[in-house]
Amino acid sequence: MGTKAGDNTEADLLFGIFAVQLGFVSAQSVLSCGAAWAVDKSKSISERLLELGAIDEEKQALLTTMIEQAIKAHGGSPQETLQSIGGDAMVFKSFGGSMAVVQARPVPGSDTQADTTAPGMGIGRGGQEDTDLVTLEHGGRYTYGVNNIPDSDAADEIGRGGIGRILKAQDAHLGREIAMKELLGDESGSVPKTSDPIGSHNSAMVARFLREARVTAQLQHPCIMPVYEMGVRGDGRLYYTMQLVRGRTLADAIKESDSLQDRLSCLPHFVDMCQAIAYAHSRGVVHRDIKPENVMIGEFGETIVLDWGLAKVRGVQDIRGQDLAAEIKEFQDANVGKTMDGKAIGTPAYMSPEQAEGEIEEIDERSDVWSLGVVLYELLTGTLPFDGVLPFDIIGKVMTQKVTPVAEVNPDAPPELAAVANKALFKEKGKRYQSAQELAKEVGDYLSGNRVAAYTYSTFELFQRFIMQNKAAVLVGTIGVILLSVLGVASYQRVIRERDIALDAQKNAIKERDRSLLAERQAERHFGDALSEKAQLALADGDRMKAEVFVTSSLAAAENPVARGVLLDLYSNKRPKLAWVSSTPRLCMALTFSPKGDRLVCAAKGGVHLYDTQRGTLVQTLKGHEGTVNDVVFSKKGDRLYTGGRDHTIRVWDMQTGQNIKTLEGHTDRVTGLVFNAEETVLVSSSRDNTLGLWDVEGGQLIRRLKGHQGRVQAVANHPRVSRHIFSASSDNTIRLWDIEKGKEIKRLTGHEGTVYDVAVSPSGHLMASAGVDRTLRFWGPDHGKQTARITGHEGDILKVAFSPDSKSVATASTDQTVRIWDVASQRELQRFQGINAWATALAFSPDGRTLAIAGRNRPIRLWDLDSERGYKELKGHSSAVNDVIISQQTKKVFTASDDKTVRIWNTDNKRRIFEIPSPTGQVWSLGLSPKNDFFAFGTAENITHVIKTSGNQPIKTLPGYSVAVSPSGKILATSSISGELYFFQTRDFSQIQAIEAHTKSIPRIRFSSTGRFMVSASLDGTAKVWDIKSRVATTTLPHDAPVLMATFSPNGEVIATSTSNNQILLWQTRSGQKIGELKGHQNRVYALAFSPKNRVLASGSHDGKIKFWDWREERLLGVYEGHQGPINAIRFSKNGRTLVSGSQDQTGHVLEVKHLLTPGKALKWKSEADMGLTLDGLQVVPTEGTKKKGVQDG
Repeated sequence: MGTKAGDNTEADLLFGIFAVQLGFVSAQSVLSCGAAWAVDKSKSISERLLELGAIDEEKQALLTTMIEQAIKAHGGSPQETLQSIGGDAMVFKSFGGSMAVVQARPVPGSDTQADTTAPGMGIGRGGQEDTDLVTLEHGGRYTYGVNNIPDSDAADEIGRGGIGRILKAQDAHLGREIAMKELLGDESGSVPKTSDPIGSHNSAMVARFLREARVTAQLQHPCIMPVYEMGVRGDGRLYYTMQLVRGRTLADAIKESDSLQDRLSCLPHFVDMCQAIAYAHSRGVVHRDIKPENVMIGEFGETIVLDWGLAKVRGVQDIRGQDLAAEIKEFQDANVGKTMDGKAIGTPAYMSPEQAEGEIEEIDERSDVWSLGVVLYELLTGTLPFDGVLPFDIIGKVMTQKVTPVAEVNPDAPPELAAVANKALFKEKGKRYQSAQELAKEVGDYLSGNRVAAYTYSTFELFQRFIMQNKAAVLVGTIGVILLSVLGVASYQRVIRERDIALDAQKNAIKERDRSLLAERQAERHFGDALSEKAQLALADGDRMKAEVFVTSSLAAAENPVARGVLLDLYSNKRPKLAWVSSTPRLCMALTFSPKGDRLVCAAKGGVHLYDTQRGTLVQTLKGHEGTVNDVVFSKKGDRLYTGGRDHTIRVWDMQTGQNIKTLEGHTDRVTGLVFNAEETVLVSSSRDNTLGLWDVEGGQLIRRLKGHQGRVQAVANHPRVSRHIFSASSDNTIRLWDIEKGKEIKRLTGHEGTVYDVAVSPSGHLMASAGVDRTLRFWGPDHGKQTARITGHEGDILKVAFSPDSKSVATASTDQTVRIWDVASQRELQRFQGINAWATALAFSPDGRTLAIAGRNRPIRLWDLDSERGYKELKGHSSAVNDVIISQQTKKVFTASDDKTVRIWNTDNKRRIFEIPSPTGQVWSLGLSPKNDFFAFGTAENITHVIKTSGNQPIKTLPGYSVAVSPSGKILATSSISGELYFFQTRDFSQIQAIEAHTKSIPRIRFSSTGRFMVSASLDGTAKVWDIKSRVATTTLPHDAPVLMATFSPNGEVIATSTSNNQILLWQTRSGQKIGELKGHQNRVYALAFSPKNRVLASGSHDGKIKFWDWREERLLGVYEGHQGPINAIRFSKNGRTLVSGSQDQTGHVLEVKHLLTPGKALKWKSEADMGLTLDGLQVVPTEGTKKKGVQDG
């Protein structure tokens, strides 16, 4: 990133911090890469995140540029940059610790020493644990089994887990019995030892074992198992010793309880358990595996919390996080049909929703509170909140179902404790108890007879509690005592009333604060809505840059689905990107590129300035003219540069030496333009002396002057196909065509109303363009001289005109402070460049047409990359509705099926149709493509499916059915029929496997799950059915109250989305068939659904012409795309989830870039400012300060 070797540490930390704070990656991802980086810094965190797939190249480039600019702003010092954003505090805020000072062990051959300390816990943070601090076992100290032979001690084995066991042993030094835990390894067979190399499977187990021992040892609390010693045997086998507790687990106590009262007797142990966890939280440790099996109740009433092997330590790399995420994913897998002994995670029934979701970075102290709540729930009801036969079933319920209140399961449970359990088990973390200490206090208050805050008491209950707390006074039976008791009750209730008044005042203050925050958020939303409306107006006006500034600023203020839709439209079209901005403002009268494109030349006051086009740096200034230089032109070889100036002269420069080798004199006023004839034998100059000069290129002599204009000659252009023809533009409102060989005027072109400032001929020679003070751009036939088009749009004089090298577009620069690019064929505005904030005085296309240089009056030069993001949006060509679309993952081609009885294959890079395959049997309804791209199939309205060989587009087979799908393996092709049948074929020879009478009515769509194990069918009979592909039996039926038009699986197959003719989108659990959600918002039938394969986005397409994007887990609308002009029939995501293709009854397909759909609004705003160099000042679009890739100081 442009830093010195010694600065790499801070630069890498900056990359990690920016990536986390912008929401591009999780802290877990950075820490995961940080562990490897700490050991070997030859690869940066940036490179490791890219290899991991945590970020893409675009995000990497954006972050790198931001960091380079930040470092540059702090004098090139990464250290100062890091300190300016908060230093260590920001490091800890981002990912809990500084990886820059951590190395698990010294890199071989280096002098670097490992630092294995962490704030608060003294635990290694680099992903490894220091084994050098583990002492060797003193021979004969510990005895167990038969002669200490490891395999002969079954009688002394207390317990065994996936990679270790606990033994009862005798400590000969202190003469006491202890418990010893030793590391055995896993099913791989080898025993992990301290000598195992870093990065190996065994070394990871060693690190986890040592981490567990050290975490447990440093949690010094009466209810946490004390660790006595950690050591290593002579053979390298690790162990640690701890207190031996005799008793039973809390799980055993619950199991052995016959009644609610028996279980409630365990409440004091539950409070102890909460206090132990609260203490751990105060030390920055989250347990993550709380369950009754991990709590011991001693013979003398002691409570001990066990097994800290999954603990997460704040400020320390989470070495179990990846294991935890991977194994939760296994639990979530629909194919898991057995328990998984020896894995990292415990019983899924005690997991919090965020842990069940696999969101490891979201697990915190409140996740432990949930697990404690499950234990309390079990004590009160004798059952678990969620239970099932398979881990998959339990996790699915934890993620999607609500907890049944305690009172509904066991009405006899104490209502105060029921309220406590219910509060601890809120799905939303913010609604739970915010600490285990709060939970412990609530249960403790109940046990001591105090009020429980989570429970709302009635007056009768308050009186009853008073009587229970004052039994002695009531039993005396005297009137005086009774009166005193009544007075006491009255006093107590008065205190309660006063307290309630105080609480009401507090609640009112909180409500007032909430109202203030709500008003602030509403103001942000209103401001965001206003910016969104301005973005839509700018987009309608064709000003895409201004629209992007407004829409990203809108999203930075507040999320807005309409604004997201505008962004989709913008990002799905060709989008220029700012390459660089010169450091010094200049008045460039003309811009031109060298023939190779490596230099950009600005003709300006004080000389001619040459810039390196890659870096934007000033490399040379040619001085010699007196006053402003008005135009500049290169020779074809690039070895000579010709300049014309205000001093009436033309100067010739040697580009190797930078010397002025010739000066041409002859004009009597300033030279305004220069051009060679097509053969480069004659240099033609225009001048304010009303003449054109013809100069011999070889000798430099003035051949002749062309007279005829009645005003200043403003510009001159050659005819690339006719060398003797030259065009000139003048303040006499005319354009003239000259024959320079004869020295005569051939044609006079009129039509402009005022001065004609510029004229240009397309490189193809088929079109001439002119522009002037009348604010029009006009096209002319260069041979016949007739006007062919008149284009308006600019709100100021047009000063410059330039054709792109391919002659397909033309750019104009105006005093309205914009530069615009126009499509030659359609005369439509393609792009508008903002931010010049002055007259646009000059422009030039690079020789390859990929960049455009723009200059404004006394403004910096800006170079725009026109080819940075290849936008493509519309697939046009069908003459009827597009019914289905599909994307080839291998060839990047799009297939479209239409009512016009064709299938078309498109190249997405240029939107051009490659092939058209006619349907022999009518309108084409559906498409299927093999994963290997060796065949595709299309179903027609005649209930016939055609299989086509991709190579050569030759027919292979004709099958029954009109809707078609190919399994992910490519081995099975399925079709469905108009009358409700399903057909299955093997693709080896397309022979039929089975036909099934599946539904009573037509089946419009079928889809396979990502694993290919299941298929879902949507039918007009009002049902969707899930089919097991091996048995071809319906495992689940999903009932609807309207015809089902579409059904599809989520990426992991756990959820099915269906849509109906009554505008519904419903979400279902695949296994149970239970409805778990509904997405509302479409105003008409929903024909199309597609899950993004990479995130939580579901897209839907409707007859209302809108494509909506949803966060289906939160049932929240993310964005609305309204670019189609008709109902949406089909949508599909690409495999990487970055692209969505849609088909519509408007006869088009749209290809949308959706990769930024979930990018935070602030990050989009920063990206937009970096890409375009524009920002908002109030409601005005202005250039940003310190734009990316800014050139070095001129001079």
